[in-house]
Amino acid sequence: MSDLQSKVGDGLTKLQDRVQQGKQMLVTAQEMGQLRKQSTDAASKRMELIVSLGEEAYTLYRKGVLALPHMQATIEQLTQSDTLIFEVNQALALHAQNQNTENKCECGASLQASDKFCGSCGKAVIKPEAPTQHNTLQCPTCEMMIRSDATYCGCCGNKVG
Repeated sequence: MSDLQSKVGDGLTKLQDRVQQGKQMLVTAQEMGQLRKQSTDAASKRMELIVSLGEEAYTLYRKGVLALPHMQATIEQLTQSDTLIFEVNQALALHAQNQNTENKCECGASLQASDKFCGSCGKAVIKPEAPTQHNTLQCPTCEMMIRSDATYCGCCGNKVG
């Protein structure tokens, strides 16, 4: 009987050791997970700071405060991207504006360009005024054409005049 107790005791001791090892492995895995999260958070914060620094340097370059001759090719690519984004956004805004000024009466009925009154409700058709033409000038920084009465360029944001 003592032999049986000894075997059961040895088995329980081994089981307790394995449970303890499993607990230790779990704690170690949790600590490693926390360390990985800290590393990922720090890397994300670092990237945000680098992007912020780059944006600030680019803005200073565009204003003529900072000279970066060794990065000229990259800056030219950024300028081209800025201009493209600005032009595409302008085209999207114009397209949305054209869709909103579709020939429809307030009641929702479709109108012809020659209609003076709505055929459904009889209201007078109000024709939108044609946009007025403004004198333009070229922005010295990004070379976009802007209104001559503008204080800031709509593309690059730099002060003009």
